[in-house]
Formats: sequence, C-alpha cells, structure tokens
Amino acid sequence: MVVDLSVEFMGIKFKNPFLLASVPAATPEGFAKAAIAGWGGGIIWGGSEHHPLSFARGYIPRDIVRIGKPPQWWAYENTLCYRDPISYQHGEYKHPPDMVEAAVRKAKDSGIPVGCTIAEGKKVSSWANNALAADRGGADFIELNMSGPWLPGVGLSVGVHQDIMTDIVQAVRKASRLPVMVKLNASLQRDVLAESARAAVKAGANAISITNTFAGIIGVDVETGMPLACEMDINGKLRGIIGGISGPAIKPMGLRGVAEVRKAVDVPISGIGGITDWESAVEYMLLGASTVQIGTAAMLYGHRLIKEMLKGLSGYMERKGYTNLKDFVGMTSQKYAVGEAWAAPAQKQPRRMVVDEAICTGCGSCLIACDASSSGSEAIRVVNKVARINPERCHTCNACRIVCPEMAISVEWYPEYRT
Repeated sequence: MVVDLSVEFMGIKFKNPFLLASVPAATPEGFAKAAIAGWGGGIIWGGSEHHPLSFARGYIPRDIVRIGKPPQWWAYENTLCYRDPISYQHGEYKHPPDMVEAAVRKAKDSGIPVGCTIAEGKKVSSWANNALAADRGGADFIELNMSGPWLPGVGLSVGVHQDIMTDIVQAVRKASRLPVMVKLNASLQRDVLAESARAAVKAGANAISITNTFAGIIGVDVETGMPLACEMDINGKLRGIIGGISGPAIKPMGLRGVAEVRKAVDVPISGIGGITDWESAVEYMLLGASTVQIGTAAMLYGHRLIKEMLKGLSGYMERKGYTNLKDFVGMTSQKYAVGEAWAAPAQKQPRRMVVDEAICTGCGSCLIACDASSSGSEAIRVVNKVARINPERCHTCNACRIVCPEMAISVEWYPEYRT
C-alpha cells in the first residue's frame, strides 16, 4: 500500500509533517542539511540576532549519566549565550531586519518551506519590521514566539498580555502577506491557554504552534553547591541560569496543549515538545497536530534523525490502513473527548492490572507502592512468591506497574471496552 505523508498546512504544501523547530540545528546552513535528509520544512533559527552572534548550550540532569540511549524521562536545559553582549540589553532584542532577510534568503536555497521565527519585546513596530523583512527574504510563513519562558522581556513575557499579543499579530498581518502562526506555551493554565489561542486567532493568526520550553533549573551539584547550568558573565562572575527545559520530560505538557488548543480554536496546529521518535510524533497527530516540530532531538542526534521518523510513520500508516495523514489526525481527541472537563471515573474500572506469574519474583515492591498510592486498599498480596491482585480492591493506580523491577505487571482492558 502506498501512503501519502504530505500535508497542506496554512495553505503551504509540505512533503511530510516533520518540521525542524527553531533551534541551532535550523540555521540557514542547517536547512541545506535538513533538505538532503528529508525534512518537510522548518522554522529558521537565524531569523534573528541569535545567529550568528549567539549560540545555545545544553545541560542534562545529574540523574542522566549518558544520553546515547536516554531513558524515557530525560530532560535538557537550553541556555542562550551571546558572543556580542551588546546584542541583548535591558530585556529588548535588537534584530536588524537586513539580518532577518539575509538569513531567510539563504535558507530558501534549500528548496524546502521556510518559516521565520520572530521574538521581540513589546514594541509592536519591531515585530512588523522583521515580518516585512522575512517576507522580502522569501519566507513561506512567520512564527511569532509568544512563548519563550526564560529570557526577560520577550516570548512568554509578551504572550501573557493578550492585548499586546493582539496588537502584534494584527501589525504583522498588516505588514506581511505571509501566513502567521503564533507559538504559545503549555505552561499557561487551561482557561488562559484557551483564551490566548482564541485571542491569537481572532487577531488574524492562521495557525497555532505549542509548546515552547518550560522555565527551570536542571539541577545542582550537591558537592560544590553550584547550579549545573552555570555561566560566567562578562564581568567574570559565575551565575546560575534559569533556562528552558525541553526533551521528553515536557511531552505530556505539549500533548495537553495540543488537545486543549484544538478544542478552543478551529485552525491548524503544529505540535512541539519532547518528540524523539515517530511514535511520539504520532501521539501529537492523534491529538490534533497536523505538523510536528522537532528541536532538542535534532540538536542531539542530527538532521539524519528524520530518516527513522519517516520510515516509522510510513510503516505505521501501512499497518493501520491509513492512506494519508487526515485519516488519523485528531482521532484521539474526537473519539475520547480529550480536553473536556474532568469527570469522576465510574465505580467499575474499564481495565485491570495483570501479573505475569512466569517472571514475577514476589519481591514485594508492588505491595509498598499499592499501600501508599491506593489509599491502603490492600489490593495486592504475595502468595507462594507471586503477586496476586484482587480486582475488586484495585484502583488501577498503576503504581505497582511503575515500580516492578521485573516489569511483570501490565494493564489489561476488559474486552467490552477494547476498540
């Protein structure tokens, strides 16, 4: 069976839904590599003074001793360091429009669709001027960064003010003919996120992308007391850094953001956050994202990462009988009412915990977890060195499954609920 991976997003045709997010891998030079590797498109990192006058550094938690084959819950802290300290002052960027235009023009040589990210302060004219520059450079679309959480005066500092965001979106739409995508942050609480999405669309946004990183401190060296993310400023003083946390640790928040934005507005969505393989990309698409953006994984594993993603997505679609992306984008949100108000679960659980007696050692780890996580339900007992679960007492809290060192416990849906 032949599957079609192409997608039309904001009126732009992408050969596949995988876009390079606005990270250091998406410089103008990076776009040439991305095109050769097979990416559908991307959002240029060089659409601002971040490049070539600045660069990003990454840190990982002390718990993660290696990143070659990271565990599922790994995180990465992004920090931005300026080669030219004059380029960032008092919470305001200085983005010369000629630099934006030149960067976009060079990226366009790649032959794949190029989006231009714009991240300015509260001065509306700066956004409009750079949007016009992106237009002159030949960009296919603009992404307005209303979500960067850790630099003062830009990103989320602007995006939390819906009136200012509205003025910016309207000014950009007036200055440029290009489609506009507003990038929001899933750190916003539910009602605020929905309101922000609606405000952006009402102001003229053609699409929403979500999420950006989350502000955080990646860890502290307990021997020295120094933050793991620590840099020396231009005066020679070491300073701890609050950076943007990315990687699979933020994927649950990104997924929640896509589900809630889909419920709030009827525009295309680009999903971002913790995508490292084709399965995590499909998760975003099932919740409603028409395209997905990959940043941290591309920085760590390179542009060639896309080859496995394309292979995996194609195989998945063939196996499921999907001929194009529209066959499953948004299916989960629609079928299971994801994003609706929380409701108390029914007394009868639709699933049960099952023990594989062949590999269970009766170690008792599940007993401790059950007692602490399931309100002392005493749902588990160890009999003849094998854990036994009483479904009448079990709350299916999953604690036993999480702590089992042999991975002998799984979840089984009752037949009447399986679809």
